[in-house]
Amino acid sequence: MESFSSCVVGTIGPHNDWLFAEGSTRNSFSQWLCLENPGGTDAHVSITYYPSSGAPIKRTWVVGANSRVTVNVNQGAGPNKDLATEVSSDQPVVTECPVYFDYLGWDGGHDVMGFILR
Repeated sequence: MESFSSCVVGTIGPHNDWLFAEGSTRNSFSQWLCLENPGGTDAHVSITYYPSSGAPIKRTWVVGANSRVTVNVNQGAGPNKDLATEVSSDQPVVTECPVYFDYLGWDGGHDVMGFILR
C-alpha cells in the first residue's frame, strides 16, 4: 500500500470568513475542520456545507476564548457527499481542513488553510 500526505503553509492571522473549495465525506474519506480561536472572546461560528447536489447544510458552533474545536465534517454534513465549505465567525478565527483517506490503495492525508473570503 502506498502512503501519501501533504500540508500547506499556515495563515498570517485569524479572520472572520474562510472558504474551502473541495471536500468529501465518501466512505474512504474522513474530513475535519479545526476552528482555532486565539482571542479573548468566545467565537460564534457558522459552518455552511455546499454539497454538489441538494440544499446547503448549516451548522453552528461556539469556540471558547483561547481554545480550539475540531468538527467532524462527515457527521455534520452527512455521508457520501462531495462539498465545498464556508466558515463565518463573529470573532476572528483560524480555520484549517485536514482530510484523511484510503483511496484505491493510497492511504494518507492532506491539510489546507481556507481561502480568506473578506
